[in-house]
Amino acid sequence: MRNISRPLFVIFLALLAAPARSASTGAAPSGDCRTAFSVPEALKDLAARDAAKTPGQHDDDLRWKLLAYYKWRAFSAADAAQCLPMKDLRFLTDVHGAVGGDVLCRDLFHRLAFVRGYVEHSQDIRRLCMENVVNEGDKPDAEQLARYRKACDIIVRPDVPVEERCAQAISYMPFPPEKRPKHVRRCVCDFGSMMGGGECHEDPGNNREGFLGPARYDSEKEFRAAYAAKNVELCGTSELCRGLMGQGKAMAEAQAGKIADLACEGR
Repeated sequence: MRNISRPLFVIFLALLAAPARSASTGAAPSGDCRTAFSVPEALKDLAARDAAKTPGQHDDDLRWKLLAYYKWRAFSAADAAQCLPMKDLRFLTDVHGAVGGDVLCRDLFHRLAFVRGYVEHSQDIRRLCMENVVNEGDKPDAEQLARYRKACDIIVRPDVPVEERCAQAISYMPFPPEKRPKHVRRCVCDFGSMMGGGECHEDPGNNREGFLGPARYDSEKEFRAAYAAKNVELCGTSELCRGLMGQGKAMAEAQAGKIADLACEGR
């Protein structure tokens, strides 16, 4: 289980780094299991084990791969409603407690849309920003809503140095003062990477188990280069970059293969 926060701004992308999950090991899945396998059935089986409190050996890994699968399905189809099947899985967050997987899936959907919109200089970037900033189910009052809009107005300005933008934008967010430096750092890493910088390669937030995708900062930098050249091969093996470059369906299919490996292991 990962311990997740859903910060309201935090560069729109950054959830707290999570403990690494163990890789799947053991016998290869049988052909019969793979033939009968389906992602919806794997999700249904995991939800049933959750309800019965009888976890399987690889359920934590399976849970996160299912989230990645539905995230890419939704993003590739530009349809957040495709996250709905995840509602029966629960994820424990350190701010909102247990939440449905559909909520986290839609969160990722909006984060991906913002990253792509920012790099592509979308005319709708402020709307994409607000969809990221306001938590699902939250009802900010008029004053806080105005502060969110101010933060979005600042953060999308490419003419302002990243460090200055992030410091100003974070100041409008409802973070405790002692936590703002951490959020500013994440903001600088994300926006610096989306502008082609590589200064955050060694940052802990660039880990292989990132919530948005593996090696988030490296992937954002690669997406910037791939988009500018209109060449998806510049993504290399980056799942996040390739998904943002229009290969979300293929990324979902790749996750389906990994889910099958876990669900069929030893069968």
